Amino acid sequence: MGRLIQGKACAVPFRQVNGSLDVLAFEHPLAGNQLIKGGIEPGENPLSAAIREAREESGLVLGNGGLDLGVPVPVTLDSTWHFFAFPTLGLPDGWNFLTPDDGGRLFRFFWHPLRRDPDETWHEAFHIALDHVRATLPGLVGPGGAA
Repeated sequence: MGRLIQGKACAVPFRQVNGSLDVLAFEHPLAGNQLIKGGIEPGENPLSAAIREAREESGLVLGNGGLDLGVPVPVTLDSTWHFFAFPTLGLPDGWNFLTPDDGGRLFRFFWHPLRRDPDETWHEAFHIALDHVRATLPGLVGPGGAA
């Protein structure tokens, strides 16, 4: 019997600063640096899941204008991820957010320059995720950064 593929949705808020395309990331207290992502609930579409996960994990309220970053990507053996990028303006350089679920965990948010490779502080699944974002996002936003 084959593995059950569970859908995940990944919200990728981004900004353009001084010619650099940065994506929002956070430090998970137990699992390293990550992008915002979570499971798609029954009956939920991937874009709605990405928006919900952003609210639950960061406190951000994102609009429905997420840019679909292409076909779902098999990030782990049992999980295919759907990626949606959201242009942002005016967000701080970093903040802390106490998640309401999972017993409450404090996530430290920061901006990761997309051109920089993830290091050993990143959870291994997010190396694959960042490779996908790096390969798709710049072409969607263009050289001027406008989505």
